Amino acid sequence: MCLMVKQGEWRVLLSLRHLRQWELVMNSEFPRFVPTWVIALGFTVALSTGAAQADPPKAGLPPADKPPATTAPAPATPPVAESEDDPWEERKTRAREDVEYLQAFHKAKLAECREAELRNTFALALKTEMDRQKQKGFASTYTMQQAAMSIAENQSQLEMRRVELKDVEIRLSRALRRLKAVERSASAYDTEVVQSDDRLRELEIKYERLRREFELAKRTVDLQKTRP
Repeated sequence: MCLMVKQGEWRVLLSLRHLRQWELVMNSEFPRFVPTWVIALGFTVALSTGAAQADPPKAGLPPADKPPATTAPAPATPPVAESEDDPWEERKTRAREDVEYLQAFHKAKLAECREAELRNTFALALKTEMDRQKQKGFASTYTMQQAAMSIAENQSQLEMRRVELKDVEIRLSRALRRLKAVERSASAYDTEVVQSDDRLRELEIKYERLRREFELAKRTVDLQKTRP
């Protein structure tokens, strides 16, 4: 009967004969009441502990109680400060945009003015034809009054279109001068004042135009009510 204890690569083989010999030796040193198996077990544990201490750890395998390696966090990059817009460059850009807008607006007003001129010319030609029909007795007084009213409205429309065109021309000239002044000087106070004046005059013209259209519409409704 054998008792085998294995620890790592160490093996301890104890036979019953050896135990008997150890018992004879130990009886002279230890009291008799200590069992033999206790002595053998203590001897086995001592050999196993020594074998475990002599067995070095294998290379390449980290110890079980070693904490895992942690990588240091990358340093945070500071936010890049956005370059502030130059207020003077913004004023120059706005001045250029005003010039471009007024140039396009001037073309539109020219087209409206030509349309008003054609309408007025057509109304005058129609009035001349109505006079001929009146002389022949083919046109009534009410028809002649309508023709005269149409001529007056078209002439008023033409004059208003001319005023609007002139206003746009003045604003365009000021915008060109303002652009040159902005590109030369660093003061924008006068520029803002001129822009406010232009805006006020534009609103006044729009108000007059709406008032005139309202009066024309009101007269048309009154004529329709008094029509026989």
